Amino acid sequence: MDGLVYGNLGSGGLSVSPFAERSPGYGRHRIEYRDIDAVGNIGPARAFVATLIPPPPACTTVVTGRHAGPLTVTTGVTCLRAATVTGPVTVAPGAALVAQSSSIAGNLTASRAAAVEVLNTEVRGAVALTGTSDHVTMVGARVSGPLALTGTASAPILAGGQVGALACSGGPNPVDLGAPTTVRKPTAGHCRRA
Repeated sequence: MDGLVYGNLGSGGLSVSPFAERSPGYGRHRIEYRDIDAVGNIGPARAFVATLIPPPPACTTVVTGRHAGPLTVTTGVTCLRAATVTGPVTVAPGAALVAQSSSIAGNLTASRAAAVEVLNTEVRGAVALTGTSDHVTMVGARVSGPLALTGTASAPILAGGQVGALACSGGPNPVDLGAPTTVRKPTAGHCRRA
């Protein structure tokens, strides 16, 4: 035996087998480790933080470059990848949006969407997400106007971004994964505890 104990960021804790099946442990994790040299000297404990978020849904449509005017996502999963949308974006019921390193020059609205992910993306308007059935993930998002979350099915992830104002109602508290979102105006509802 090599004396190692293997772990992962999933369920089930530590194991002597690195190949044990586990379900993902999404969220923020503190990892502690020690160095051991060839003669057995053990160094001091050190630590780092790792944050796992669910992978985005698979894209059915990809938008890159410039998209002139409004964009409506009616079905499937539309992914904005380094895209510039020069108008508002609307996500229809059952559809999903994944915006990565993009810019939206208007409001972003979604009513009963499957999922909305805004990753390192700027929205130069307001964001209103109502009744999202799967998940809301906003990491590194910059929203000029207010962000309103209403009746989300699971806890929205709001991490490392900034918004004009923040309001929540009828759903679980948002989580910040240890990287709070900056809110330029006072918050309303249970978003205060995010």
